[in-house]
Amino acid sequence: MTKNYEVYDRLTKVNGEKYDTGLKLDKDSKSISIDNYGTFLNDVADLPSNEELDQEFSDSLKKDVSNEDSRFKREYIDKFHHIDFRYKDIFDKESKDYDPDGEFNNNYMFLAMNCAARPNLERSEWKMFHDVDDKHDSHMLNLRLMINNIDAKGCYVTDAIKQCISSDSSYILKEFFVKKPGLSFNNSDVSDEERAEQLLKWDKEKHIDMEHALTDVKEKRDIYDKSIDVLIHELNSIKPKQVVIFGTTQSNPDTDSNTGLVKMISESKKFDEYENGAELRKLLQDAISVTHYGNRHYPSTRDFYMKFKDAIKNKLD
Repeated sequence: MTKNYEVYDRLTKVNGEKYDTGLKLDKDSKSISIDNYGTFLNDVADLPSNEELDQEFSDSLKKDVSNEDSRFKREYIDKFHHIDFRYKDIFDKESKDYDPDGEFNNNYMFLAMNCAARPNLERSEWKMFHDVDDKHDSHMLNLRLMINNIDAKGCYVTDAIKQCISSDSSYILKEFFVKKPGLSFNNSDVSDEERAEQLLKWDKEKHIDMEHALTDVKEKRDIYDKSIDVLIHELNSIKPKQVVIFGTTQSNPDTDSNTGLVKMISESKKFDEYENGAELRKLLQDAISVTHYGNRHYPSTRDFYMKFKDAIKNKLD
């Protein structure tokens, strides 16, 4: 049995010193700590089980979401069974929830693409994936609904790409050349000038000219390399039994979704620098992919739940 404190120490320290992500806001600032990039799915108050939800909201789940009597919504779920997705800190000695000797749940490690942009974003102290506001509350609820019928409480969740804040997935897919894998930063036969030329073709208004495009390429290369280093550290610390990727498409997943980004990352030679790099790479190669919890085609909680409540479970069966 691996205890909570053992995993926490592996994740936050290296050789007794605070783990250095190498990622900075600018060249003169300190490295951003790892608690800005991932978190543990420990909530203050969990969802009731799917069975309880299905029973309590059976009538609403049968109705079209446009029906004004449909009650499968955040506020009604909370009235039925109080939910609170703020982070419950089991690692802080001052917390009433402190549980260092509890068994850590490494059944899964969840991978989103990158940090979405939002006002007043608080990332430190494991707040990622626990942020709750009027606009993004439904996303956090959808995430919990997707993992509610698998044993995922306390599991680790993080982004594949760190330090790149954007709500536009197509931007990430282009900036890191998932849209054109031949130009991947993994490919040493390709010059940064070639990459910059492609960025200008995609969006000349944004990248302006060759000089600006080259600067963007070099910045993204640095983020890409350091993100992989951090992700390898996370995988090695958590040692998950199964990696689950949030973000895929039925057509062209290798170029149009987070699935393709993670595949590209798994092909990086950086894994070869680690003694157990092949094992860690295989975790990404064997990952399962499901739709993103912020899927815009299913804006209602009811429709999302009906479509995706078993998405992960079905992939595991």
